[in-house]
Amino acid sequence: MSPPKPKVGELPLDGPGFLLARKFVRDKLISEPSGYIAHPGQQRIHRAYDTGARYVYAVCGGRSGKTRCFSQEIMAEAAFEPDTNATQRLITIAAPEQDLTDKVFAWCWQGLVLDRLLGYEPKRKSDVQRIIEMPWGARIEGKTTKEPQSLLGEGVAFIVIDEDARVKETVYPQYIERNLMDFRGRVGRITTPLGKGNHAYRDYMDWSTQAINNPEYATVHFTSYDNPNLPPGEVAKWEDSLRRTGNGLLADQEIHAKFVAYQGSVYTDFDLDFHTGLFEPNPDMPVWIGVDWGFTAPAAITLWQIHEGDIPYCFDEIYVTQHVATALARLVLERLAGYGLDKSKIILAFADPENPGSIEEWIYSGIPTVANTGPKARVADGIGKVRELFARKDRPGIYFHRTRCAHTISDLQGYHYPENGSEDKPAKEHDHGCDSVRYFAIGALGPVSLNPLIELDEHAA
Repeated sequence: MSPPKPKVGELPLDGPGFLLARKFVRDKLISEPSGYIAHPGQQRIHRAYDTGARYVYAVCGGRSGKTRCFSQEIMAEAAFEPDTNATQRLITIAAPEQDLTDKVFAWCWQGLVLDRLLGYEPKRKSDVQRIIEMPWGARIEGKTTKEPQSLLGEGVAFIVIDEDARVKETVYPQYIERNLMDFRGRVGRITTPLGKGNHAYRDYMDWSTQAINNPEYATVHFTSYDNPNLPPGEVAKWEDSLRRTGNGLLADQEIHAKFVAYQGSVYTDFDLDFHTGLFEPNPDMPVWIGVDWGFTAPAAITLWQIHEGDIPYCFDEIYVTQHVATALARLVLERLAGYGLDKSKIILAFADPENPGSIEEWIYSGIPTVANTGPKARVADGIGKVRELFARKDRPGIYFHRTRCAHTISDLQGYHYPENGSEDKPAKEHDHGCDSVRYFAIGALGPVSLNPLIELDEHAA
């Protein structure tokens, strides 16, 4: 006898009733008949949705089971009728290339079309067009992000973005996020890192921060080794082969799902595990600031304390656009006040000398600010100082808050020399946070000529 379609129209489309019905469908109608048994990493993804998460970001190694995992969630969504205000229940699989949607879609095709796990023949199906439509109005579609306009339209109930690190940075905020609003839709972003500090890392770290206090967010990480369904020893052979041929960074990226350094990276010694962590600033200690001005491009501001042994700790960042200098100063003072630090704790802010008017505005606002000038403020000298800090091995020579400084960390990972370019001139991308760190490091810890544009005591508030 065919299993009955859950009458979710009789249950709330949000809240505990819906979540319990959805979990029952996934576990009893889909996973058990198909023989799917979630490993611990996959279980964390399922548990996130079962407890009400709407935004789930999974960073996983190759062949770790991430696509099979999310196919279970998609098929569970397809068991439900459309919202009362919707003509269909739209479920989307998106990827940077059309063929990449097949990884998730193939599992859905097997389960819903070939095995009929929901007990019904689809009303419409096409493996070429990547469409499965159930009789009650649930519709699964595979779409490419290469033409993001195709993602616009009726709100979605659920969307999975595969290979998210390869998707253009603007696609999620501009084309996808708005489609989640209509019916409080859910999203799953899955990726293996690209080894470059791009939006995938920034968004993953941002969602990790959100998840601390907001149950609608969840992040999950697991490696290729976490998949027990792979033949024993195969992952180890893959890793050994990569490392023997000098591809250790690729092994860290593809197997261990680490956000490793960009090829040609300026800061090759930066290690996410070694140089970042969770800590709080000391309200009794002084504060230093690094400032890279920006308006259309981001302004990048890093907040520092120097601990015993001259170890700088970056405990927070401000990374914003469309803010003039006075607004930036206000943001800094407000952020410090949140930690119990008033402006009397600020020793100096070291700033890009290209904006003397902005430096004056900061001094008027009560933040002692100087421009880094002189021969020791050259880019190469500043980079050398930061490299020196990263190179220390007995303990971190420089330390960043892992979640609060996500943009700065991303820039440090992505900062690189252009191919066939000079090693005196890094590429002009991923440089805002790096410039802020460099201004601080060469100013507070290395030789620098301090050139206040006006007397600090004269106008300090």
